[in-house]
Amino acid sequence: MAKDHYIPAAILGLFSRETGNSLRKRRVAVQLRSGPAFMCAAQNIGFENHLYRVDGPSLTVDGAWAGIESQMPNAIASLEAREVISARTWLRVLVPYVASLFIRGREFQARFNQRFVSSMKGSNGEDTGTNRGLSLTVADLLTKSNANGARVIEFDRLLAPVLTANWVVSHVPRGYSTVQNEIGLAGTLDRAEGEFGWLVPLSARTALSIFPRERREVVRWTGHRWVANIGHWDVPNSAMPGFNESIASAAQQFIIGRDLPTVTSLEYAVTRPVEQAHLLEQWPFTSRELLSNAQQWHRIVSRTHRERPPEILHADTDISLKLDWKAIGEDWHPGVIHLGDEPLFRVRGLELRDNSLEVSLKDRHAFALHKRSGPSGTRQGN
Repeated sequence: MAKDHYIPAAILGLFSRETGNSLRKRRVAVQLRSGPAFMCAAQNIGFENHLYRVDGPSLTVDGAWAGIESQMPNAIASLEAREVISARTWLRVLVPYVASLFIRGREFQARFNQRFVSSMKGSNGEDTGTNRGLSLTVADLLTKSNANGARVIEFDRLLAPVLTANWVVSHVPRGYSTVQNEIGLAGTLDRAEGEFGWLVPLSARTALSIFPRERREVVRWTGHRWVANIGHWDVPNSAMPGFNESIASAAQQFIIGRDLPTVTSLEYAVTRPVEQAHLLEQWPFTSRELLSNAQQWHRIVSRTHRERPPEILHADTDISLKLDWKAIGEDWHPGVIHLGDEPLFRVRGLELRDNSLEVSLKDRHAFALHKRSGPSGTRQGN
């Protein structure tokens, strides 16, 4: 029977104290929402049988992100070592992994169904399905198979806001470790800027914070290759209790950690979780904006894949280029292929500034506030 892990077992293994076994087989401490804590192999937690199954003979949607999972441990190790991350690794591994966290959880079907029901309601709350000529009832459409198909579509459209977000890697102080929950993220706040974002635990030693941006310089040319614009931050000892409490409070099912004392100390937070649907729906972009920017990931990959140096352009010059489908297809790429929808996509939004590529998800005149994010770290609190 297929075990569909909504958090990759190899990622969960990075929160183990063990080092000898494969990541999937390493034992982690587990604290459920109710019941005593226990130890188990990473591969035996965080899954549901046939979670991603769609109607048809043995069809499943988890192939959309399966290609990145085996590369994640090495990418995380590079982040932990504060290495410069190539544009290829960032775009083809890290960005899709983070985007997938918003759609691969068990809670997605309920979120998708609620959105659909809301879209079928008129201004007075009446069901408008009949007026739209629909022969099927809402219940006929709210199936697990349809929700799973929607996972792939939404995954594709989240790539652009994820890569445009400000990325900051948080390094845990010696003697401490992070925990992980079943959705792989939590809410966080940059207290210096007063901004909401998401905290993504990556290993017992490292986490990532992303803060939504409408505009950001995402990759830069070093003279011989394109690299990602990622900042780093050393978490102070005093911030660790709140750090882990935030992760535990986002769990509806369980948290895992390196040992039993670590997870049992957070049992109080697991028993009073925040609402996950609200947490995961905080992107400040409309569905139309997400659709119109759905090819920004493809455009950046087309420009950086061959490691060609940037053209000599004036600042603010918009780069209009055709998608290089051959380059896109040479490594991981989104499973949804857009055909016939080109008029819906923005042809602007990618600019060269000195040796950096800048992405904007809205037209310039629409900005009420323009925040530029460089590679420096940021202070956070939970």
